Amino acid sequence: MNVYLVGRENRRAVALAEALTSAQIHSDSIRTAEVKPSQRGIYIFINAALSSGLIATLKKLLSNGSLVITIPEETCTKTHPPGTLVLPHATESPLVVSLVSWFLNWKEKEAHYSWITDELQKTNQALLEKATRLQQTRDELDLSNRRIKEELALANIIQNSFLPKQFPIDFPISFSHKYIPHEYIGGDFFDVLQIDDAHLGVLIADVSGHGVSSALITAMLKSSFSHAARGCLSPSAVLSTVNKEFTKVMRTEQFITAFYAIIDTESLTVRFANAGHPHQFILRAEGGCDVVGANGFFLGMFEHTIYEEAETPLSAGDRLVFFTDGIIECPNAEGVQFGKTRLAEILEAHRGDNIEMLSKNVIVELIAYMADYRFPDDITLLVAEIIPLL
Repeated sequence: MNVYLVGRENRRAVALAEALTSAQIHSDSIRTAEVKPSQRGIYIFINAALSSGLIATLKKLLSNGSLVITIPEETCTKTHPPGTLVLPHATESPLVVSLVSWFLNWKEKEAHYSWITDELQKTNQALLEKATRLQQTRDELDLSNRRIKEELALANIIQNSFLPKQFPIDFPISFSHKYIPHEYIGGDFFDVLQIDDAHLGVLIADVSGHGVSSALITAMLKSSFSHAARGCLSPSAVLSTVNKEFTKVMRTEQFITAFYAIIDTESLTVRFANAGHPHQFILRAEGGCDVVGANGFFLGMFEHTIYEEAETPLSAGDRLVFFTDGIIECPNAEGVQFGKTRLAEILEAHRGDNIEMLSKNVIVELIAYMADYRFPDDITLLVAEIIPLL
């Protein structure tokens, strides 16, 4: 902002100019007639006669934001326009210089603060726009997540429809099961199929992985198993048939473990074959918990896999316990797995319960053992009890 010394060039004006120069403030000396009211600045009128014309000039300068300082003649009695800084005639130059210096600093800070304010407003506006876009993105993600959850919930309903709604009632066998998927949709599967008037087929399987792809494979498995098991009394033959079908459609990183048993209710025997699944249990009515299994590789890996077949007798009151590895591999806080031994001990401890309570108590014990209340894998437990004939 320019500094103008207005008036005749006299000794006082020269002294003030020198004082301003010493304070490193540049000033220009001009006549009253040379004042341009539209040009903002600091105007110091020295010994100016306060005429009506000068009063009009002062008002215009004040209206455009200029600092107007007057040092009138000693005999001046006229009233200056509001906003004019009127100094006594005897005011020393250092005071005038201090006033000018203060005003210049204040204007500089005002300009700086104005710039900061403008920049803050721009920054705030940019942040507001980003926040708005971020909220829009979040809303879109929330909508997508809701749709995904709705679709997964529907998939869960569809997958549950693959599981038995009821078990065959014309056989001296009662069933109880617990199925808890790790996610909305899981990879565990079980089924109970009537083969003929004397034989029931029981399949429990575990598809590697979780999610939609595993659920689709379980749907295919139900169809393939139902077709292969119909009329066939050889568990190994059923697994071989299913395996050949799945080697054509499975990806190399996917596989299925399965345990298939055929219960003969007339001879009270059970024949079984195993495709890489954990060996299963028979909780004997007379005491003890037998481990039963056979050798055989996963389903869907090698087309010509041979599945061994084994048979064991059953007695009234025996309980066949089918399960997936989600139970025995569940870890505690120290990372120690639940294990088959602990499962067998729990089955023994609750052998006096009915099979529904037995199944429930296994899950309760498993939850108490876990480090977290969220199962790390699908949990499937199926218990079949041979009912004594009257």
